Amino acid sequence: MLTKEKTKRGDKRGEGCVTLASVAPTPKISTRRAGFGYLTIALSSVVVYVYTLKIGFVWDDYLFIQQQLAAVKEFDFFEGLKKFVYFRPTVTLFSLLDYTLWHRNPFGYHVTNLLFHTINALLVALFSRRILMDLSLRREDALFGASLLAGVLFAVHPIHTESVNWIEGRTDLICTTFFLLSMVSYMEFRRRRSLGALFACGVFGIFAMAAKEPAVMLPAVIVAYEFTFAEKRKPLLGFVTTAVVLCAVVLYARRHIVLELMVPFLKQEGSLRELLWLGVLSYGYYLKKVVVPFPLNFFIGEFPETLPFFAFSILSLGALLLVVLFFRKRAPVLVFMILWWLLTVLPHEVILFGGSATAPVAERYLYLPSVAFCVALGCLLWDGINSRRWRWGLAVVIVGAFSIGTFHRTWLWTYRVHTSGSNPQASRIAAMWSVLDRSSCGSWGMVIAWRSTMQ
Repeated sequence: MLTKEKTKRGDKRGEGCVTLASVAPTPKISTRRAGFGYLTIALSSVVVYVYTLKIGFVWDDYLFIQQQLAAVKEFDFFEGLKKFVYFRPTVTLFSLLDYTLWHRNPFGYHVTNLLFHTINALLVALFSRRILMDLSLRREDALFGASLLAGVLFAVHPIHTESVNWIEGRTDLICTTFFLLSMVSYMEFRRRRSLGALFACGVFGIFAMAAKEPAVMLPAVIVAYEFTFAEKRKPLLGFVTTAVVLCAVVLYARRHIVLELMVPFLKQEGSLRELLWLGVLSYGYYLKKVVVPFPLNFFIGEFPETLPFFAFSILSLGALLLVVLFFRKRAPVLVFMILWWLLTVLPHEVILFGGSATAPVAERYLYLPSVAFCVALGCLLWDGINSRRWRWGLAVVIVGAFSIGTFHRTWLWTYRVHTSGSNPQASRIAAMWSVLDRSSCGSWGMVIAWRSTMQ
């Protein structure tokens, strides 16, 4: 499954495209079996997050809802695009819908978060299935099993608890939903040559970018998809050009962030060297967290700043890049997932260069990048291990450990995170907000405030 099978192509329309399943038909899966698989994913998501429905408003949730309502009353698309650091009309739209249905009842807002997470887990399964169909797999159990496992892994991965349990964390949930819908639509376009699918890809992409800023990497991820699976390089030039133009348009529209935050920030003495150091360390920290998501933190107050960890970050990044360069034909799924991981983590590294976020490093930033880990691990477990006993055994152990971790973490959110006296990170969070005042401190001061809470 992580390797690409060679097939002969007889349809000129497919020239330069990914290897289509129509060349070597994939065995059909019964509707009952597919339905049972998707139901398993949905139930996994609901069971591990059942306590989220008992969580009230935590931290600045209520303030977040008030800001969303105010944004609706004063909505001006072009003014918001040019003026605000956080401009997320897609999130505002769903928050307005929630307020209309539930008013000030937190139960409804958490239902919406859980619904989005469950949809995302199902989309991850569909997304991984589409990728594997493009490789013309002949083993039905590998195709169905790997996609099912990828969806379950995403549903129960503990790194998602902050995004799901925190109402304000829905920005990542909504962004990922439309990001995945856009990618699946694009893959459908490449398979069927459907203009409707291409149009849907563009519409979903706009909604994703209007939900959270990291979705700007969607064109780059599409280019990575073409780079990995396209058999000829000629069509790739057009996609690269389109991606560059789209990114340039977005950067121009949001140029105030670069001019007012990043440029002054980088002019600070020693800031660039400091941030390169932190950027490499945060990358290693993210990689470690997505692979081994224990222990989790309500607020990241401890950060490994040692030379060994710096070396680990550099070596792991180098190893992934070597896999991309030398294993594209042998393991295209793995290569594409590595590129997905690197491209979707990159915007959160850029945060350090602008001080535009109150939390320069956070677990919720891994929601979209974790799609790559879940798909790659699902494929590796289901097709990379020949022994059925070992395959099922490892899958049960990993899914079980993740499920217990997520269930326990959600329980902590229910009974501890909103109570400052029993929250072990509450003092650091309070210290950060006491130091940090966006209206008075510069962008460098935002990172300094964050680092001061780590001392």
